[in-house]
Order: sequence, then structure tokens, then C-alpha cells
Amino acid sequence: WLTPWGSTGINGVNDAPVAMVGDILYLGLQGYGVARKDLSTGEILSPLLATNQGGVLPSNQIYALESDGSNLYIGTQQGARKWDGNQATNFGQGSSWQTRPFQFFDFVVDGGDLYAGTNIGVCKYSLSTMAVNDCQNVQDGMPNWATYSVGVDSSYVYGGTNSGVGLITKSNFQ
Repeated sequence: WLTPWGSTGINGVNDAPVAMVGDILYLGLQGYGVARKDLSTGEILSPLLATNQGGVLPSNQIYALESDGSNLYIGTQQGARKWDGNQATNFGQGSSWQTRPFQFFDFVVDGGDLYAGTNIGVCKYSLSTMAVNDCQNVQDGMPNWATYSVGVDSSYVYGGTNSGVGLITKSNFQ
């Protein structure tokens, strides 16, 4: 999609999450940030970069991208942001270490909620406020702390870890 061809200079990327919001294609590159292209015009837009590079992201180590159709949720090595196309909003932090994740590996949007796979388990956020509701971890029965993938159905949240998948009843989140 870099016409005629171009390089970001990023090699050895293990994962490159992709998401669409409207006509904008987002590509997360570990060590770079989030590349953006307007597919309706073909224009390559300025990338979303880490704050130490003059950007809005907490880190340029991008692990996750998810869209709710209007906003982009970006998971990084040092936090997460909601991008509305113009500005970034921080994900809320809880009052205890059990609700203060800093690595965000995956997201899934479920109605008015967002579930995040994080370094401390599966965390639930309100889309309207980006406040953390609760996190479920090994102390709640998860097979491991770090949760690298999340999924949902009508009753459960699934958290994929390196030690298995945790099945969490949605009502377990406070």
C-alpha cells in the first residue's frame, strides 16, 4: 500500500495489527507506531507515534488495534489510547495494582464495553468514559497473568494465555 513502494525501515515485526475506521486503514508496527492511509484518496497520513517522538502514544511498541466503527483503540507496551481521528484519550487506571495494566495485547468491543487482554489479565472498560471497571486474573481463576487474546459471546469473555484459555462469566466483572 506504499505506492509505488516505500519502506518504514522496520524489519523483523512479529505482529502487525490492522484495523479500519471509516476510510482510514491503520497498521500497527512494533518499533514504529501506527501507519495510516486514507483509502478513499490514497493519501498516506502522518503516523501515530510515541510521545518521545512528538506523538500521542505511550510507546511505539504496538501490540493491538481495534475499531468500534468510529474510534480506534491502540494497545502498546506502556499503555493504551483511544484515538477519535483527532485526539487521543488515555485508558483509565484503577485504584489498586489489580486494575492498573500497562501492556495491552488485544481488545474486543462488546456493546458499550471494551475487554482488553493485558499483562495482568482481562480488563473491562466503559467505552463512554474509558474507565476501568474490573480486571480478572490468576487470583480469579485465569490460567496465567498475561492475556494475549480476548473474545466474547453473549455470556462469556475468553482470555487466551500461554497456559490455556480462561472462560470468564461476564457477570464476574464488578
